[in-house]
Amino acid sequence: MDTASYHRAMWYHKKHFNVWAREELQPLVDELVEAARTAPQYDGRFLYELEYYKLRCMRAYFSHSLIADGN
Repeated sequence: MDTASYHRAMWYHKKHFNVWAREELQPLVDELVEAARTAPQYDGRFLYELEYYKLRCMRAYFSHSLIADGN
């Protein structure tokens, strides 16, 4: 019975995570892509801005993944 509840919990997590990723994470990724496409690549601030966008995406992902908690 423990195995069935584990797999059920994993299925629900994956289901809810996919919805969250589509609604919450994808706009952050789109913002990162747009910044990478349009910002001047010769400017040093551009690199810091890209790193900032990547860190925002990583923080959002790891706050909802199973391998890390919100902290």
